[in-house]
Amino acid sequence: WNNRRTRECAEMWPKFLPLMRMTNESFRSSQQSVFEPVGDSRRSRYVCAPSGAAGIGQLTDHGLKLHGWESEDYQTTFNTGRGPELLAFRSYLLQNLGLPVPSKPVGPPFKVLFSTFSSSTKGRVKGFGKQIELLKKNFTGAELSIKSQRMTRLTLKEQGRMTSEAAVFVTTTGGGAVTCTFLPPGATLILFYEATGGLS
Repeated sequence: WNNRRTRECAEMWPKFLPLMRMTNESFRSSQQSVFEPVGDSRRSRYVCAPSGAAGIGQLTDHGLKLHGWESEDYQTTFNTGRGPELLAFRSYLLQNLGLPVPSKPVGPPFKVLFSTFSSSTKGRVKGFGKQIELLKKNFTGAELSIKSQRMTRLTLKEQGRMTSEAAVFVTTTGGGAVTCTFLPPGATLILFYEATGGLS
């Protein structure tokens, strides 16, 4: 990690703390640990962590793989059959944000949510203007509610509320797609990706 990455992380992680019912003031990382001995200095009594936070961890898409950049990444699957775990985690996150936990997409009209400019990686910077225009041209407002949003401009609670009601969520591959975690059962995720690229 370099200084730029450290600054980016420092700006990003406070946004996610409400998911774990934590505040910026109560959070400490492994880089901020302070050891304070308790009691007689000749004896040691350790308190490793009076409290802790659990995160998404191994619920991620790739586990120990390299984001699907290498052909070897597709020789094993990681999340097959783990739908119930992911759904339970989604419910836990929404509850921690103080939001309702919809069991299906809201509608009609059904919400189609475009997450615009969710990646800064060349080839993945999409505003979806053409796709949005085509939907508006071919469907009435009574059928579909078509929304576009730059998620980075919203709080995590606002992102959770919008996405948890969506019937269709459209975004590009990459870290910005993590917002789809909030989608309700029965919703559809559409990911745009570059046909060429990767490491090999």
